[in-house]
Amino acid sequence: MELLPIVSRRTFMSITFGSILGMSGLYIPVSHTMHPVLPVMALKVVRPIAKPALYLPHKPIRKGLVTVNDSNLELHQMITTYSGQFEGMVSCGTEPCHEGKVVVQLDSKNQPDIEKEAEIQPDGKFSVTVSLRELPDEQLDWKIIVHSPLFSAQERDGRRILSSEDTSFSINQTISL
Repeated sequence: MELLPIVSRRTFMSITFGSILGMSGLYIPVSHTMHPVLPVMALKVVRPIAKPALYLPHKPIRKGLVTVNDSNLELHQMITTYSGQFEGMVSCGTEPCHEGKVVVQLDSKNQPDIEKEAEIQPDGKFSVTVSLRELPDEQLDWKIIVHSPLFSAQERDGRRILSSEDTSFSINQTISL
């Protein structure tokens, strides 16, 4: 343990006054004693905080991210299953297309590169239903590509923000080849 010297006020004044006089060329001898002092230690008392009693019901209760069972707590991610309906009409010139296919591509953070296709109906209509699992408030990029044997391929694309309140969505497009 190191001892710290504490200088008394009288000694401090004598040293200060002596320094000032010493700069001017005068010397006055000073002999004062220094007293060793132990360092002061502060103690902090920490009181324990009482823990509340944990109530565990007999049936599992799911509330938000946590399921409470008889013996443990389980955490759940907030991944939600979304259902999307892509529908519309494909026209070849001024008439509805009678043949061809429609490809729907989806790209999201947790499920990139989802692709589903359907045939164009004889009346030119198409309908594709897709399902994906994603976190709420994430963006979903979609693309509809139409292929026909007589015309060049056309595509439409867009973006949708998924919401936790509405787990189903519908996109309606009319595409002319």
